[in-house]
Amino acid sequence: MNKTGESDQAPAARSGLETVVFALFLLLIFSLGFMQPNIRFSGMRLQATDLIFPLFFIGVIAVALRRAIPIRPDRTFVLITVYFLTLASAAVFSVRPSASFPRLAGELFLILLALSAAFIVRSEKDFRLAVFAWIAASSLVCLIAVLTAALFYIDRDNVLLNFTLHHYGSLPPGNYPRVNSTFVYPSMLANYLTVSVVFLLFGKVKEWLRRSFWPLFILHLAAAGFTVTPGLGGLILGIGLFVWVFRDSASSPRRASAALAIGILAVVGSVLVSAVTTRPIPSSPFWFEPFGFRIDPTQRLLTWLGSWQTMLEYPLTGRGLGIDVARVYFDAPSGQKQMLTDAHNTWLNIGGQAGIPGFLASITLTIALIGRSLPFRPTGAASLRTMFGIAFIAAFVAQGFVGSFENARHLWVLIGLLIAAAKLADDAAEV
Repeated sequence: MNKTGESDQAPAARSGLETVVFALFLLLIFSLGFMQPNIRFSGMRLQATDLIFPLFFIGVIAVALRRAIPIRPDRTFVLITVYFLTLASAAVFSVRPSASFPRLAGELFLILLALSAAFIVRSEKDFRLAVFAWIAASSLVCLIAVLTAALFYIDRDNVLLNFTLHHYGSLPPGNYPRVNSTFVYPSMLANYLTVSVVFLLFGKVKEWLRRSFWPLFILHLAAAGFTVTPGLGGLILGIGLFVWVFRDSASSPRRASAALAIGILAVVGSVLVSAVTTRPIPSSPFWFEPFGFRIDPTQRLLTWLGSWQTMLEYPLTGRGLGIDVARVYFDAPSGQKQMLTDAHNTWLNIGGQAGIPGFLASITLTIALIGRSLPFRPTGAASLRTMFGIAFIAAFVAQGFVGSFENARHLWVLIGLLIAAAKLADDAAEV
C-alpha cells in the first residue's frame, strides 16, 4: 500500500484494442460537460456524448468478445433491469406511444452508458484517469461560466451570452447573471459541478492534485454560484459529507461534524425555499396564512402535487415516457407567464410517467446504489467507492428533490463508476 492508502499492485496490461476503447471512454467522459452545442432529433437533444457512445459501445462489445470477459455481475443489475421494465411498460401503455418509444430508446442508452462504464474501468489507475478527464472538462465549463458572468457586466451584447446566459426563470430579475455555460439549464450545470467538486476534493486527499487544487476549487465554486439554483444545497452537502468522511484524524472532529451539519441544513433549506415563498403570487391556487402571514406555494410545490396526482390517476403504468406529468401555470416575478410540465423532482417525474411501479423501482434502485457505496471508508480501494457514493448522494439524491435528473448522462456514467468501484472494493476485501 502507498501513503494514500491505494494498492501498489499494477493492473494487467491492456491490449491495443482495450487501450483505444478506454481512450474513447475518456473522450466520452470529457464530452459529458457539453450539452451545447447539440442537435435536435425526434424531439430529443443529441449532444457530443450521444455521438461518441455508439463507437465506444461497439468497442466494449469487441473487447468482451475478444477477451471473453463477461460483465461482472452486480446485485444492482437486477434492480436496473426491473427499473427498465417499468419504463418499457410505461411506453407500451402510454397515452401517446409514438412519443414514448423514442424516449424508451433513450432510457436504454442511459443504462448501457452505466453498464459500459462499469465494464471498462478495471483499476485504480483507470479511475484516476477518468477523474482527470472529468475535471479537465468541468474546468473548461467553469471558465466559460465565469467569462459569461464577466461579459454580463462589461459586454452584455456579446453573442456568447445568447448560449451561455440563462433567463431568471422563477427568480426575481436583477443586475446579476444566471449562467448555464455549456449546459441548457443552470440546474443541470450545478448538478454536474457538484460531482466535479467532490472529484476535486478527492484529488486533493489522494494528492493527485497539488498546486492546481485551490485555483480549480475556487473556479468551480464561482461557476456553481452563478447558477443561482436551489440545487446548490446538494453541492454544500457534498462538500460537508466529504469533509466529514475524509476528515484528518489530527483535525478537530467538531469541525467535520459542523461541515456535515451545514450540508444537511443546506439541503433542507433548499427544499423549503423550493416549496414555499413569502411573495404573493397571483396565480396561486391556494396559500397558507400561519400567524397572519401569507405563504404561497412555489411552482415546484405545485408541480410536485401535480405529478403526484398524475401518478394516482395512472397508477399502473403512468401517462407514458416523455409525456407531461404536470400542467402548472405560474406568474414568475419577472412578469413572465410560465406553463410547467416537468415534476421538478426525480422520483415524482418517473412516477408520473411510469406509475407506482416505476416510482417504487426508482426509489429502490436509488437506495441500492447508496448501499453499494457503504460503508464509508476513506482509505484503500473502498475510498473510491466512498467518493463516488458521496457524489451520487449529493447530485442524484439531494438535488433530485428539487430537480428531475433521472436522464442526466453524467449521472448514469457516475452510477457506472460507482458500481465498478464497489466491485473493486469487494475484490480487494476478498484478497
